[in-house]
Amino acid sequence: MMKIENIRNILIFMLMLFSIFVIYTIVDNTKNNETFLKKMIINEAISNYNSIIDTRKWNASHGGVYVKQNESIKPNKYLKDNTLETKDGQILVKINPAWMTRQISEISNKDHQNYFKLTSLNPINPINAPDDFEKEALNYFEKNKTESFYSKLEKDFTKFDFMGSLKVTKSCLQCHEHQGYKIGDIRGGIRISIPTKEYYETFNKIEEKSNTLIALFIFLAIMLILIFIKIFEKLSGNNLEINKNLKEIKELEKDKEKLLLRYDRALEGSRDGLWDWDLVNNKVFFSKNWKKMLGFEDDELANELDEWSKRVHPDDIDEAIKDIKNNHEKKTTYYKNIHRMKHKDGHYVWILDRGKTYFNKEGKAIRMVGFHSDITELKNLEIDLKNTKKELLEFKFIIESAPVSIIITNTEGKMIYVNPYICQLSAYTKEELLGLNPSIFRGDFSKETELKIKNMWNRIKNKKTWGGIFKNKTKDNKDFWVTATVLPIINSKGDIVNFLGIMREITKEVYLEKKLKEKEEMMLAQSRNAAMGEMISMIAHQWRQPITTISMDANNIIADIELNEFDENVIKDIAHNIGEQTQFLSKTIDDFRNFFKEDKEVEEFKVSDLINELDTILLASIKNNNITYKVEYEQNLSMKTHKRELLQVLLNLVKNAKEALIENKNNDKIIKLFFKEEDENIQIIVQDNAGGIKEENLDKIFKAYFTTKKEMNGTGLGLYMSKMIIEKNLKGTIVVTNEKDGAQFIITIKKNLIL
Repeated sequence: MMKIENIRNILIFMLMLFSIFVIYTIVDNTKNNETFLKKMIINEAISNYNSIIDTRKWNASHGGVYVKQNESIKPNKYLKDNTLETKDGQILVKINPAWMTRQISEISNKDHQNYFKLTSLNPINPINAPDDFEKEALNYFEKNKTESFYSKLEKDFTKFDFMGSLKVTKSCLQCHEHQGYKIGDIRGGIRISIPTKEYYETFNKIEEKSNTLIALFIFLAIMLILIFIKIFEKLSGNNLEINKNLKEIKELEKDKEKLLLRYDRALEGSRDGLWDWDLVNNKVFFSKNWKKMLGFEDDELANELDEWSKRVHPDDIDEAIKDIKNNHEKKTTYYKNIHRMKHKDGHYVWILDRGKTYFNKEGKAIRMVGFHSDITELKNLEIDLKNTKKELLEFKFIIESAPVSIIITNTEGKMIYVNPYICQLSAYTKEELLGLNPSIFRGDFSKETELKIKNMWNRIKNKKTWGGIFKNKTKDNKDFWVTATVLPIINSKGDIVNFLGIMREITKEVYLEKKLKEKEEMMLAQSRNAAMGEMISMIAHQWRQPITTISMDANNIIADIELNEFDENVIKDIAHNIGEQTQFLSKTIDDFRNFFKEDKEVEEFKVSDLINELDTILLASIKNNNITYKVEYEQNLSMKTHKRELLQVLLNLVKNAKEALIENKNNDKIIKLFFKEEDENIQIIVQDNAGGIKEENLDKIFKAYFTTKKEMNGTGLGLYMSKMIIEKNLKGTIVVTNEKDGAQFIITIKKNLIL
């Protein structure tokens, strides 16, 4: 019993150490989480600051921008030359970096939770005068000019104040030189305030769950220790019983066979197997039950020690022998070991092996007696239970901590489980949601959404997975978008018992995609406007010849009348010629109008028709500049795609090649256009011999607003929009390389575009 007391004390001591470790882990985890949270908030502030700085740099690089004056945009009275009057009498307001920053901050402060402000210790505009925090930050920058940021967190964790410094640059002196600033001085700062209540509420929730989980671990540890103590007490009782039996064996040692028969009969109805090891003569006895545990009859297994050792699992043998030797050397009072032994049919059984070594008067080990108990069922149950608990804890932690919304409903569609993330996202509590239908989140009642929901139910009720996007609303009526995956949970009988919904919030992605689409549409409009101006120039080339012809014919008619040489047949020929030239002018106008038609549907057309339209627009301009124009394609080659958009791309590429050749002043100017059919694709190649594109510009050539034609008023949108059209609308690719004599653009698109 003294041994059990020692073990109990050791376990209690281990529990204390474990508790101290858990407390340390909680404190350390809290500090790490709080540090990570502060880093997230600072990163958000720096990101907002950098966005404003980039906007100011863009404004400064253009010397300010002008916009039409209206009720919301007034001139900055503190700015010189703050307006500009156009030729048609319109008043344009100059927006410099500071005025633009103020306009943006007013919009942001009205529409968002974050607060922005431009301020200075010496502001031109009194509205920009600093408050206490701003003075504190600006004074800090004055003393530490190498520092760029200053921040402060409110004591109640409700707000995070941040300021980024503004240093004087060359462009700043246009407005602030009279204040005595020099380049590199601290002129002021941009203040950003971020509400942090939601950050810290989320942080506290995570901490509460983490602490709850750790408390659960402590509870389980205590329970396991109590269970082990009970097992040790039981084993102690068993060992006492073995000791008593061994005493009888020692007393009846001379009548060994009789004693063994007695034990055989006693153990015959028992599940335990007896073993008796004569250490002096190295002989061993295994009872029938001992052999039966391994699937052998009594006469199938010899009473030899090797029959035990060769069947012990290789991973367990060393530990078992070590425990036996410790008992032989009196390091332990009792021998106990759990190991696996190989069954007759090849599988392993778990054995609880207990025993005791007996010594002679000189203290030499002479005998060892013990029992085998088959604990396979109990051990497998223990392993399964341990694995199940581990998996459940891991699964619960993942679900509770996952940054996605997880909902489980019954077969009627009522929610029976919601994870914390959906509660945080929707502003509903768990209690408010349980028992309701997920339609409580619904924020779109259009026919399209009705059809989507109907399709979802049809699929999941037919044991299939459904995926799609939903627009939802929070409890306080705010919109949020999710991409959802819904699937049925099926039991072993194949019946649907529940439905599982996994949703990921994509609100920012949806709004960013919308803004990107609007930006692309704006760029496309700018590109088309630029193309329209270029088209007008090309039409002028087309019209020059027919207008000259019509003028000459008119002069000839007047001359014939004045010289009294009027000939009716000659007049008819002249009139007929004027009619042909007029039709040519009319056709040119039609081509111009058709070029700018909306091209929302795909159409099937021959490549030859596409080339004819391109020639109508470009050929005159190309020939007037003494450029050789070569086109190669198969006569019957046709394709199905957005014809107008492809024509716009080719027009831009050929026009760029023409301008490069003119600028290069090469005497032998050549533009080549190839159409090749490759399996399901059409490859279009536009080449010139204008010397190619500078290596440092190859990676920038398709970027928006990048241009190498400043002297030619390039917009920098032509190639950018060409890439957008090819990749997004025509589902293809466009690349540029430098060949021997010039640049080569390679377009690869589907021969038959399927939307």
